[in-house]
Amino acid sequence: PALDGLRAFAVAAVMLFHTASVPLQGGFLGVDVFFVLSGFLITGLLRREGLARGHIALAGFWLRRARRLAPPLLLVLLAVAIARLAVPQVDAAVWRGEILSALTYTTNWFQILTGGDYFAEFGRQSPLVHTWSLAIEEQFYLGFAVLFALVGIRWPTRRFVLLVGVLIVVSAASMAYASGAGAQSWAYYGTVPRVQALLFGALLALVL
Repeated sequence: PALDGLRAFAVAAVMLFHTASVPLQGGFLGVDVFFVLSGFLITGLLRREGLARGHIALAGFWLRRARRLAPPLLLVLLAVAIARLAVPQVDAAVWRGEILSALTYTTNWFQILTGGDYFAEFGRQSPLVHTWSLAIEEQFYLGFAVLFALVGIRWPTRRFVLLVGVLIVVSAASMAYASGAGAQSWAYYGTVPRVQALLFGALLALVL
């Protein structure tokens, strides 16, 4: 129930940021709340599986994530594709790139490579730009699950906590550097800068 309340708060914050006549300042940070929750929940699942089985069945873990996330994503893509038929002036190459990146959970990288700016999207709105956060979550599920399977269940918890802490510092430093260098697309969409919130959730799951 407590986590459901946090999810509701995060949803409300993001929606108010995008739809309110006077946008909620900092409402976009609700995405970071989702990232922390995802990191916390996924790490908890991995820990329990590791303790119960002594190993992580990566294929099964990824398949369960796909079964949970793919159906609603495909439904959204179908709805957007139908809606796009009424907008023939849309650049076909950009449209194909948006669909493909959403299907492969690489929207964040597509936005970086095409010069996407989340805070300027109100002038060139894409109905799929918001799948960037889902892409980062999926990339975390892939990478962190492998890391946990290789060392998380073999190392003492304290040592693994230290490793996760170091990764958080690296992620935060990369965001600070990108922001200072004016690379806003990388700072906002990049996997390395944004993974810190997911890792922080993982850290909480390891120490609580």
